[in-house]
Amino acid sequence: MPARLRSVVLPWLLCVACTSSAGEDAQPAPSAPAESKDAAKDAKAKAESGPAENTKRLDIASAEPPTITLLEAGTDPQRLRLSPTAGAAEAMTMTMTMSMQMGPDTPRVAMPPIVTTMRSEVDTVSEGSIRATVNFESMTVEATPSTPKALVENLEATLSGFESFESSIVLDERGALLGGTIDAPQGLPAPLQQTMNQMQESFGKLQVPLPEEPVGVGGRWKAVSNIEQGGMKIEQTATYEITAREGDAVKLKVGLTQKVVEPTFSPPGMPGVTGTIERYDGSGQGTLELQLDQLTPTRSAMTISVDMQMTVDMLGQSQTQALTMDVDVALERTE
Repeated sequence: MPARLRSVVLPWLLCVACTSSAGEDAQPAPSAPAESKDAAKDAKAKAESGPAENTKRLDIASAEPPTITLLEAGTDPQRLRLSPTAGAAEAMTMTMTMSMQMGPDTPRVAMPPIVTTMRSEVDTVSEGSIRATVNFESMTVEATPSTPKALVENLEATLSGFESFESSIVLDERGALLGGTIDAPQGLPAPLQQTMNQMQESFGKLQVPLPEEPVGVGGRWKAVSNIEQGGMKIEQTATYEITAREGDAVKLKVGLTQKVVEPTFSPPGMPGVTGTIERYDGSGQGTLELQLDQLTPTRSAMTISVDMQMTVDMLGQSQTQALTMDVDVALERTE
């Protein structure tokens, strides 16, 4: 692949990986309750004096909610609702590893782990709406002596703009991300702004989409949603099964599949670049441990695999590229 195209693909893959590693938005009622809408407006109105110095405030747009279908109620079904306490603070560490192969004749490249540390605090809980402040404190590359130096340098250059930044989000009690804002560093390149926004949306999507109906152990539901990954429009179906529950502690098994809705795409923030997806197969599986009286999961482990072929056009250059990518994401609450 030409060097100019490689410079486009790396930030784009990071954006796709950040999105793929998330769960799904939860489904609110067909129209959000008035209290939730008011809370979302309150979050956007927070700090009306504007963003901190040397930062730019970006809106997190609300997305079309997924369609949730209860497949099986399970044993002793109960309502699943988030109920964190205002003022509660939590810290999390997310480790993402990724390997990829660009075509059958090239070696598979294992990317060094990328470790993100986050801290959140619940600002208010009111009428089923939860407003929280989230700080992404660091995003670092854990290179090993065997990691190619050029790969580490490329990754560090891509991540160099991710200094500590703050955002505000609003969720409902079923985990739906209703909106919010993010304060990004000034001068951050457009592709990395998109990646940052995807990361923030991913934080909101760490919450499992909770069904309206009561569910017990052995109960299953699915959530079908339209998501965007690096400009690609994807339909994702996630299936959840409760494997154990003790009070507010809930253990889940998760499976997901993805298919392309629109084969043509334009990577955000990359003018003059277009792509066409000729083949796409995405799937994943993992486990989640929720604590309903806290904002974030206790821990989770997800593996996502993508097998695709695409043609990328950039400034008169055209390149058809097969790509397989495996992403492993481990998340653990540390406080």
